[in-house]
Amino acid sequence: MHSPYEDRICRALTFSAHPEAFSAALVKLTKAHRAATQPARLRRDAHVTVSISHDIDAWREVSTAHFVQLDCQTAASDFTATIDTQPLSTSMSVSRIQSGPVRIDRTARMATVDARDDLLMTVQLAGVGTVSQFNRTAVLQPGSASLYDPRHAYRLSMPRGGQDLLVLRIPRSSLGMTDTAIEHLGARPLTRTAPGMAAFGGFLAGMLSPGGSLDGVRPEFAVVTEQLLATVIRASLVDAPIARAEADPGALLAALRARIASRALDPTFDVTALARDSFVSVRTVHAAFEAVGETPGAFIRATRLRHAASELRDATLWNVPVHVIGERAGFRDASTFTRAFRKHFGVTPGDWRHDASIREIAR
Repeated sequence: MHSPYEDRICRALTFSAHPEAFSAALVKLTKAHRAATQPARLRRDAHVTVSISHDIDAWREVSTAHFVQLDCQTAASDFTATIDTQPLSTSMSVSRIQSGPVRIDRTARMATVDARDDLLMTVQLAGVGTVSQFNRTAVLQPGSASLYDPRHAYRLSMPRGGQDLLVLRIPRSSLGMTDTAIEHLGARPLTRTAPGMAAFGGFLAGMLSPGGSLDGVRPEFAVVTEQLLATVIRASLVDAPIARAEADPGALLAALRARIASRALDPTFDVTALARDSFVSVRTVHAAFEAVGETPGAFIRATRLRHAASELRDATLWNVPVHVIGERAGFRDASTFTRAFRKHFGVTPGDWRHDASIREIAR
């Protein structure tokens, strides 16, 4: 005697050209039934978990257990949804969802009560859906994707059946993006023709391939996932609205200056690295600084010089050679440091330190 869940599979396999899949389907279904009826006990730290829901209330519980607190609605009387999840770490997973028509809402209250540090990305495999957040809506065709932020309200709408999609859950810190950058990227479509998008979608789908195992290599795959997504985002933003400073130019400039303050002492840090780390184009970086009569290169150099000047006046560092102070401030060689310092302050680094020591003695 089969359960109602097994009967559904039996009816579906009646028309299958591969009846040998019957037993495998029943095994999968049994696991799914246990997961659907006990969503709180879903495992994210071992193997792929499978869950099947045959009503919207059960799907709400399963979706919340896998991602964040959500509300789900459907107009279909025979709604069915399946989710396969591959955990990569305690804070990262990739899931494949196949479902009937459904609308998923995360309200502002849910975002406040159920605060999360994750970011979510949907990659559409089949069907058409939308992602709405930050007063805009991204239409997702097969092969396209969109990022959205659980810290804010959002809506996912899949008005027709036959939905097949991937959902990536990833720590926001892993992308190194500011809240401003996330807001400008959220609910914007990454089309299938975006550089690297097809390869990234295929990589995610591959991790959920039947019979595949990531045992022993999950940490490595987590790192690769972060790197690939960051690469796709950087490439897509070169010509995106954020790269044309559609946002408040003042906010963009403030974010760029903050990034410089945190990275300027690295001698390899330059304008190209600033653009890459900020997920904007080099052209956008120059435009942001030109709007206030500056250049990004000069701002990086001035930040390094101010740091060096501070250390040269620090009595506890007077035993540190001047050229070492320059190196600590991000200058690759002593001559470049000396020239830049004299041009900026009107004296050499040595004279600057000497004047500071005289003032200290005179106290």
